[in-house]
Amino acid sequence: MGKQHRFSFNKSSHRKPEILELVFWGEAMVAAIQIINLSSNTTLQGEVPDKVWYGKEVSYKHLRVFGCRAFMHIPKDERSKLDNKSLQCIHLNYGDDKFGYKLYDPQRRKSHRSRDVAFLED
Repeated sequence: MGKQHRFSFNKSSHRKPEILELVFWGEAMVAAIQIINLSSNTTLQGEVPDKVWYGKEVSYKHLRVFGCRAFMHIPKDERSKLDNKSLQCIHLNYGDDKFGYKLYDPQRRKSHRSRDVAFLED
């Protein structure tokens, strides 16, 4: 009998799933549907569904990468003088009926909604 060789596992296929993959699949679907509604459609002769529905031009400036790091500004009345001015979060969604972006704070396990956000899209 010969010596048994050990082969290492491929790390990418045997990795642990990330929190975004397990918890926020519903938010990912909502974000995907919002992006689909902002893209042209052959059924509508190349028109964008949001433009047809709302009757106004569509803006793409607010689009961000789903799950990217985002830094939400904390207002002065919610922090003390020596506290951080921003909170690191994860971008989840765009505001449809409400203002701003929907963000998730993984440390506190809490969701926030804010307009004053800086994104790190890698």
